[in-house]
Amino acid sequence: MAHIRSGEAYGAVPRRTRVVAVAAAGVVACAGLATAALLRAPLPQPGRISSDDAVRVEVVAPVEPVVQPGARMEVGELVDAYEHVPIPARDPDMDVYDATYQTAWIEPPPRNEPRVRWTQEAANVRPPDVAPVVAHTSRFGFDAPTPDYAAERRARQERLDRLQQAAPGAIGPEADPETTFY
Repeated sequence: MAHIRSGEAYGAVPRRTRVVAVAAAGVVACAGLATAALLRAPLPQPGRISSDDAVRVEVVAPVEPVVQPGARMEVGELVDAYEHVPIPARDPDMDVYDATYQTAWIEPPPRNEPRVRWTQEAANVRPPDVAPVVAHTSRFGFDAPTPDYAAERRARQERLDRLQQAAPGAIGPEADPETTFY
């Protein structure tokens, strides 16, 4: 039978790993001893506080500064009465219209060009035809016919194009300046 030296056998721990493990165990042991020593140390016990150790509040008069009288103060000359200095009036030549400075409450000037008012009567709107009810062959309703939305859109656009060609220059009804909110 052959002798197995340390580090050669299967599962043997290298020397450096053992040193680190022993050092870590020593640190943990020292921390435990320090904690035990702190827990065994006597703590101050609650007791009566003597009148010398209690908090005391004393009211002391503040030291007033001595004011030296003089004509000039730090903030300026001492004046006994109010003297009104009016705001200077604006120069009337400066009060001119500037197109770059417009505020929200100035109305734009009325337009001089003639405007075409909407003269056609309101369109006759009738409800769409009711789609006939068809018996469904599928219990989920996938065989039911759907309306042709593309054809409806094309018909609506053609109607709007005809109305616009009949009244050139008119985009829509004229806004009433008395009731329109800006």
